[in-house]
Amino acid sequence: MEQPADARYLTNHRGHLMFVRPDEKHITADVLKVLTVTATKAECIERLRGVKQAGFDEVQFHTVPGHEEDMLRRWADVMEKV
Repeated sequence: MEQPADARYLTNHRGHLMFVRPDEKHITADVLKVLTVTATKAECIERLRGVKQAGFDEVQFHTVPGHEEDMLRRWADVMEKV
């Protein structure tokens, strides 16, 4: 039980973007592939081109603390090819 009682969101977000919790075992590699851009660079470019062709003009990227510059540089390399 979370303390305080209204802090259930802490459990909900435990491991968010880092690992699959035991109660989330329904989240398989196939589910991640469909719902995220977790792929090789070439696959990311292709998938994001599909997102663009579908009419979207914005995407959101999460970074890891301490690795922001490297991650943004790598995503910029992907995005310039989209």
